[in-house]
Amino acid sequence: MARCSEKGCKNGATERRVISKAGECVKSRPVCKNHFLGGIGKQDLGVTKGFYDGFRIVIANGPPGAGKDTTIEELCEGLSFKGKGRAFILSYKRTLYKAVAKRWGLVVEYVQGLNEDRGTKEVPMECFGGLSVREALISESEDHIKAQYGEDGVARITIDELLEEINPEPHETILLLNPDGGFNAEADYIKERLGLTDEQLFVIRLLRKNCSFQNDSREFLRNPRLIIHNEHSKEWLSEQVVKPVQKWLDE
Repeated sequence: MARCSEKGCKNGATERRVISKAGECVKSRPVCKNHFLGGIGKQDLGVTKGFYDGFRIVIANGPPGAGKDTTIEELCEGLSFKGKGRAFILSYKRTLYKAVAKRWGLVVEYVQGLNEDRGTKEVPMECFGGLSVREALISESEDHIKAQYGEDGVARITIDELLEEINPEPHETILLLNPDGGFNAEADYIKERLGLTDEQLFVIRLLRKNCSFQNDSREFLRNPRLIIHNEHSKEWLSEQVVKPVQKWLDE
């Protein structure tokens, strides 16, 4: 077993710390459980147990087209969080947009635009070596980041970058809204990284007719608090999600 890479530590390494910079995987190194970047393990960064106990996370989960982005947009507009703390978007897509743009020498906004346009999302393109933008994003996640850093690699990069950006105070009240939760391994890592309990996590499972995970590597997350059959208007969806999430925040 490899030794922990932290100076002076003689423990065996059981984890790998991902070093990220500007949303990109740079390298990883072996560390023991006590020095792992999850929850209470950030001794070198001054983080102790309970540092993130003011965090809460809402994750929208469901197959493509089920309304995940719309759900988070409606929460951003409808939730009353003023005076309670700060709120941020936790986007795995953004991490992948940056990684794909760097790999293919493109601008991040260009990659994002292609993916958000249903007319170009599935079209093979020379700029991605014959892949569609959707295929390029999946390849970046599965063939590069996860192949090198594990099933939770994208989550590791994303949360590290966000925490560096927002620089939270100890026990600060912060709400994270995640519009693209698709893997239990990623949700589990975020919980471990921040030392959260199940009560601090709110998973919304979205279902819609003719929407499935066929030809998609994502999955349903465990233990959803709310399951919505999203077959109606955006206004109807807003009514279904805002009130229960607001109640949860006010508890």
